[in-house]
Amino acid sequence: MYRDCPALSVRALRTFRPLLEALEERWVPSTVPVLSSLPGAQAAIYLDFDGHFEANWGSYGAITSPAYSTDSDLNNFSSTELANIEQIWRHVAEDFAPFNINVTTVEPPSFANGVALRVVIGGDSAWTGGTYGGIAYINSFTSSSVNTVYVFPNHLGNGYPKYVGDAASHEAGHAFGTRHQSAYSGTTKTADYQSGPGDGTAPIMGNSYSAARSLWWYGLSTSSTTYQDDMAVIASATNGFGYRVDDHGNQTSATSLIPTSTGAIEVSGNIEKMTDRDWFSFTTGAGTVTFTADVPNGYNNLDAAIELYDSAGVLITSASPTNSFDASITLSVSGGSYYVVVSGSGPSSGSSATNYGFNVGAYSLVGSIVPVSGEAPAAPSSLNAAAVSASSIALTWTDNATSESGYRIERLINGVWTQVATVGANVTSWQESGLNAGASYSYRVRAYNGFGTSDYSNIASATTDTVAGSAPAAASNLTASLKTKPSLRSVLSWVDNSANESGFYVERSTDGGASWSRIATVGANTTSYSDYNVVKGSVTSYRVIAFNEFGSASTSNTAEVGSTTSGGNGKGAKNGPDAGDPLDAGFRYQTQVTPSWNNAPSTAGLDQAFEQLHDRENPAAEKSPVFGNRAELNTNVVLEAVFGAWDVGLNNGLMFA
Repeated sequence: MYRDCPALSVRALRTFRPLLEALEERWVPSTVPVLSSLPGAQAAIYLDFDGHFEANWGSYGAITSPAYSTDSDLNNFSSTELANIEQIWRHVAEDFAPFNINVTTVEPPSFANGVALRVVIGGDSAWTGGTYGGIAYINSFTSSSVNTVYVFPNHLGNGYPKYVGDAASHEAGHAFGTRHQSAYSGTTKTADYQSGPGDGTAPIMGNSYSAARSLWWYGLSTSSTTYQDDMAVIASATNGFGYRVDDHGNQTSATSLIPTSTGAIEVSGNIEKMTDRDWFSFTTGAGTVTFTADVPNGYNNLDAAIELYDSAGVLITSASPTNSFDASITLSVSGGSYYVVVSGSGPSSGSSATNYGFNVGAYSLVGSIVPVSGEAPAAPSSLNAAAVSASSIALTWTDNATSESGYRIERLINGVWTQVATVGANVTSWQESGLNAGASYSYRVRAYNGFGTSDYSNIASATTDTVAGSAPAAASNLTASLKTKPSLRSVLSWVDNSANESGFYVERSTDGGASWSRIATVGANTTSYSDYNVVKGSVTSYRVIAFNEFGSASTSNTAEVGSTTSGGNGKGAKNGPDAGDPLDAGFRYQTQVTPSWNNAPSTAGLDQAFEQLHDRENPAAEKSPVFGNRAELNTNVVLEAVFGAWDVGLNNGLMFA
């Protein structure tokens, strides 16, 4: 697991969550800003600021995370907290701008593998037994681990947006399979968390808190000969969502820039890969043209470059300043057709061929040209939208123009009209795919040419079809056994007979099956669960129910346990990991004493004790130097101490990010 990052806070009214009702009366903030970076994307990262309860997460149980807050008021979001939430979202959205994934504050309907990842942002790490900025299971997005990672803003400069944003991206990176970017001298590791080459850039998967630009990285990771390409890991076929579709093409498919009547130009873009170059074509009268590739300063990963070419593709001028992340050109030109190209400026000044950050991210191209006399085309009419399937909508319209260069298609996204496609002259239809089932979408179209744009067509809306499907098959062979060390618990296991479940409900009865209460919801493909709230001297019954968006399966068989031993620490608390717990991989600290699981881990040097367990191919065959036979751990998790722990007075060496 990984622990690191700063945090923010936000509050508002709360609504009851089913899993919490039986535990306590708790309000969930309702004024978290509605923010989404790429609606309709293949997958989602949900930034959860309003508190969360997780019944079972690795070796931990009954985890209650408070809402994000920077003050003592946990029931209402202050204006500062709301502003912080948006800033955190901007940091994370920029980090994941190259990928086909939506960073959102709107909770997705499913957290199935490959669908959505929850990033819980709130409170501190007291429930882990240590002081950390964040914690995550490696590969949890595609494994049997719960699709949840944690960020602890109370240990990150009291929720400082830059720290919390970096931490959220870092922990999400682990969930998508990335390891740490580390530093080596020869074969000796000098830092678990590389802090960059000293030129203002640093790895998101290293220590990036003080860097001007936090970047996905190419560099050494788990050994002095093991290189990790962060972006390739995140965009891998295993995760399934890949890179965002290139929004602007090359010279032969350049996007036509449409000026206003005064010659002003503004269009957004995204550099998805280091090799990406976005081409734009325009026609201008004789005079001065000005263009700026404007990055979102304060959040940007991109250091932009800009070039101007003539109609034959011959370079006229370019700019890639060293004192600004934006890039601008101003030039007096003859009337005619030209191209302007936006790209990244390349690797940073201190990087090398084997240690560099990926210079990618979002930008806006703004500028002005000399308007050319002529007429804009006539507007299209009779726009119609119709659902083709659960994921696509088809548009048709009437072409009323004789001089158009093409048509620009816009869709309403989060209340803002956003261009989603461009088609050529005389085209009167278009179809969009990759939409959400049962969702309503609105569109409008306008024609363009070198003299401007037409008025918009009418607005047309359609709702995608509802997906047809069936509830999952019931789980079977449920067994329950009582364990007493290190604490009392019921260990359940079952057979998963379904290929389409979203997860399983775990239910418990203490009255012989007369009444049942739901004690946990676990993810798809999960086949085990541990209940730490076993009552002394009672007979407890369990059952498991598979579910998906179409309904729930029949219940599994019932399994019972009888308890005559008092519970360990109560409320599901544990003194430490025990054999068989799904807490994966070694724990890593940077100190030299044996930890005690009855207290928070010491800050005096735990690296030696856990070094053997970190990133092993077959750690199950090894014995922990601390826990002996009681801790045989798997490969997915590394516990991270947080660099931000210095902010809370732990200044004895916890320098992790």
